[in-house]
Amino acid sequence: MTEYTPPKQSRAKETEERFLQALNTLLHQHSFQQTSIKDIAKEAHLTKAAFLKRFGSKEIALIKLYELYCKEAHQTMDSLIAQLEKYTTVQQCMNSVVEKYESLILKHFASNRAMQEQFQLNLEVHPLTKSIFQHCIQMMTQIQEHFAIKGSKTGAYAGAQLLVTLVYNHCLQATPALPKNTKDRQELIADIIILTLKR
Repeated sequence: MTEYTPPKQSRAKETEERFLQALNTLLHQHSFQQTSIKDIAKEAHLTKAAFLKRFGSKEIALIKLYELYCKEAHQTMDSLIAQLEKYTTVQQCMNSVVEKYESLILKHFASNRAMQEQFQLNLEVHPLTKSIFQHCIQMMTQIQEHFAIKGSKTGAYAGAQLLVTLVYNHCLQATPALPKNTKDRQELIADIIILTLKR
């Protein structure tokens, strides 16, 4: 297996981007286990040898794809924390948090679903996933402090868990009992998280 090294030349960067776009496209249609390197190469109009030279394995390619989500998720949470002053109420703030997180998951749904598939297979949480979750707890703690919510660290942890679980499962179409209307659903999830932050 070839060890992954970040591309430096523009051609190598373009090749990597084509493979990642192909992987993302295929993961919207099939599970990660059902997606072969041959499939990815065919979708990218490149060769299997080029894929192996660039990544070494499809697992490494998935991590590179997932890193795009992680980078944007960290940036989004940092931006929300930096702009807490613009929200007049915790409800307004949490509505925005839920809306932005749902948008992120929908944009990067394929890599998130594939990472969940890998977790179910290996029963091991990837460090990137842990990092995102820890950042989410920090964001919830900042929201507690900013709006003088006298909740505990447990409340911030549970709030982060609810955000991730409820929004992801909705995007997975696994929560049919939640309101179909986007605004109503996001406000309900926000309400639940706010109650949790107060514990």
